[in-house]
Amino acid sequence: MTKIEQEQIDAYADVSGDRNPLHVDPAFAATTSFGTTIAHGHLLVGLIGRELEARYGEDWARFGRLDVKFIAPIRSGDEARVELGEDGAVTVLVGDRTCVLGTARLAGMRSELR
Repeated sequence: MTKIEQEQIDAYADVSGDRNPLHVDPAFAATTSFGTTIAHGHLLVGLIGRELEARYGEDWARFGRLDVKFIAPIRSGDEARVELGEDGAVTVLVGDRTCVLGTARLAGMRSELR
């Protein structure tokens, strides 16, 4: 489980150059339907990648392919949990709310994900 802090979001904004106020300006974000800042989608992909690399090691870096769909926002202060299914299913949850769905696979390898 990873708590998404505003500092992480700000650091990702600095590295990526994506300084959309929805991510980095709490006063602006408070006026939106989200009520607070939200994490960048690719910050969440990084969380998924960390879990996949922990499970598959160097094979993930060499052969990994990930397809994701963003379902719901992850807000500053949320605790995100990445779940990896044996069949390559990837889910990012906040509590029981699904925020990201995806599929991971090792392309070009004979063996399936396990």
